[in-house]
Amino acid sequence: MLAEKGISVSYEAIRLWFIKFGSEYARKLKRRHIGLGDTFYLDEVFIRINGKQHYLWRAVAQDCEVIDVYVQSRRNGAARGSSASACYAAVAASHNDSH
Repeated sequence: MLAEKGISVSYEAIRLWFIKFGSEYARKLKRRHIGLGDTFYLDEVFIRINGKQHYLWRAVAQDCEVIDVYVQSRRNGAARGSSASACYAAVAASHNDSH
């Protein structure tokens, strides 16, 4: 977003910003978080990384909050099952943490 406005920011500047403000920002977000509902769904998006197609899976809660993101290079039954398992595990862990 900054590049679109002509502002150049290095990776190192972002890393230093994250070290300085990241934990406080995460703490404030966690404090506002009211917990996950009982319903969520998996969302699949096709993306290109270095010209190759990849599959981005997101576990999304009922209030449209993204719980977990998983990227993989293949899309078959086994791959879908492993990404679903990873997302389900993340949802279960998040759900247990909020209660």
